[in-house]
Amino acid sequence: MTDKTTNPDIALVPCNARPKGQNGALCPACDRFIGPLDTCPYCDLPVPRTFSLRFLRFASLALAVVGMAALYLLARQDLRPLVKISEVTPLMNSASVRVAGLVATTPQISVAGNAYVSFPVTDGSNSLTVVAYDRCARGLMGATNCPRRGDIVEVSGTVSITRPGVRRIIMEAPEQLKMLTRAPARPGKDGSDGRSDDP
Repeated sequence: MTDKTTNPDIALVPCNARPKGQNGALCPACDRFIGPLDTCPYCDLPVPRTFSLRFLRFASLALAVVGMAALYLLARQDLRPLVKISEVTPLMNSASVRVAGLVATTPQISVAGNAYVSFPVTDGSNSLTVVAYDRCARGLMGATNCPRRGDIVEVSGTVSITRPGVRRIIMEAPEQLKMLTRAPARPGKDGSDGRSDDP
């Protein structure tokens, strides 16, 4: 049997030798492996760390915070594309888009049963009908920027084309209507602003 201590093919490694690539992970006092710890668990010696490791810790934390903040801001942005009404085709059915244009007539508002608000928007290229139902409609009714005839608005929503030539955008939230230019109020005979409550 060959003695390991005399076999030239076997390299002997001293028990206190530092593993390759781990010089920064050993305690400088007891020479034991302590990994990323700042204090040696064997001799309680504080181990100074290199600047790069400390910087990496804080940089990773800062990057995570900035990333979460960026995701939050992007989630609040309306990234729907702004298109001309003439570009809304049956191929865009159920697509999320934004359009901007003039409220051509007085909106139809119903508060009985399932509430809804409906008004036509034209941008010079064509026109379509914007519709809001239930909670979205009630939110528009109670908002200060509820549309009226002559307003210039920007509307986001889902395209709904149920039959040829009938194009609608369905709003899901009152915040999807942005008032660009407010038209002067046109008081009716009863002193109202001229909005209709008839279906």
